[in-house]
Amino acid sequence: MKFVLDASLALSWCFEDERTPFTEAALRALPRLGAAAPFLWCYEVSNGLRTAQKSGRIPSEESATAILEDLDALPIELIYQPPGATLVDARRLALQQNLSVYDASYLVLAQSLSLPIGTLDGTGRRMGLKQAAAAIGVDLVDEAMLQAWLA
Repeated sequence: MKFVLDASLALSWCFEDERTPFTEAALRALPRLGAAAPFLWCYEVSNGLRTAQKSGRIPSEESATAILEDLDALPIELIYQPPGATLVDARRLALQQNLSVYDASYLVLAQSLSLPIGTLDGTGRRMGLKQAAAAIGVDLVDEAMLQAWLA
């Protein structure tokens, strides 16, 4: 069973200090399960790496490129969401749940594909995708779910 993958979870795989048992389980499960993401995912991930490079967390352009190549090799289906109803739905959901339209697009995709979402957004003090997903009835990928899928 696929899941919708957001940039926060994917970026955690790039930095040792952001890895947890959940993020590692998601990465191990990915080759078997596959994931879907809105097309903007690649821009969000690339921007996260740009920020990390500027702050010195990634030492060079070559290192950032190698990370992008590693992510590109994973079974992540980037899905183009045509404008129109998708943008209207994402904007409406963003307003209702106090999200960015970018984050809301992940939830719109999860709803349209009837898939759970894997995210770190909303962990700790940050409110975000986890809370919004729960509010609208989108399941969250968790460690128990990953173990069940792989059993």
